[in-house]
Amino acid sequence: MADINAIIKQQNAKNLIYPADLPIDVSQVEAEVKFAFDRPVEEFKSELFNYDVSIIKATKAVSSHGVFCVISSKSQPRLLSLTPRLCIVLLKKQDVVKSLSACLNEIKKRK
Repeated sequence: MADINAIIKQQNAKNLIYPADLPIDVSQVEAEVKFAFDRPVEEFKSELFNYDVSIIKATKAVSSHGVFCVISSKSQPRLLSLTPRLCIVLLKKQDVVKSLSACLNEIKKRK
């Protein structure tokens, strides 16, 4: 949490948008405005670009490519990583794999 708050402070981010099922205690995030994405986007579409930071969770990352994989879902649509100027990505260390093929194979197993 300290790292997240340090990034938010360094970037002077004030308005946070995040998926409602984010696996952290969002009350500890030091942002002035916090909005849980928990309703249809049509209800707040005009406000989407007012959020300057998002926190999302990644599914996997590929060490050889320096990329992470985010699976778009109803609770965490792709727009959460695209509309804010700053996106903080949460990823468990054990979800980092060595190759893109390993990443895709593990994701396919989840379905």
